[in-house]
Amino acid sequence: MNILIDTTHFTCEADIKAKPNDVFLALTKNINQWWTTSADEAAVVETKANFRFGETYNTMLVKKLVENQLIVWECVDQYHADERMSVKDEWVGTLLIWEISPIEKGAHVKFTHQGLTPSLQCYELCNNGWNHFIASSLVSYLETGTGQPFIDSKN
Repeated sequence: MNILIDTTHFTCEADIKAKPNDVFLALTKNINQWWTTSADEAAVVETKANFRFGETYNTMLVKKLVENQLIVWECVDQYHADERMSVKDEWVGTLLIWEISPIEKGAHVKFTHQGLTPSLQCYELCNNGWNHFIASSLVSYLETGTGQPFIDSKN
């Protein structure tokens, strides 16, 4: 797992021992297995999917799906419940872009959270979160069948 961070967008990449189709399904239909247990499917273009983390929530509009290759979501609504942050909706207008490509032993995944920059109040928390959910949870889910999603007690 290579974590690449620049001042423009949060980006990380991983080589995963799973078929591109399995990665695509994890990112569109089985999100509750690696991100949050309170996750809608994001498998149809122009639908909205909600993801809850206790009182925090994100609503994503599915902008583009290219089977086994590309997923693009736009955050259209957010409430970040962390009391340390005065801005509760910094993700609104950002894009979450998943690029999937086949490699010899599985799939290469490049994730870019376009608009998640160090200038945002939530950057450190979100950086740590994405590192966990992608490097640990998504990879673990795809390689072992068990991820470490946020467990939403309201679910």
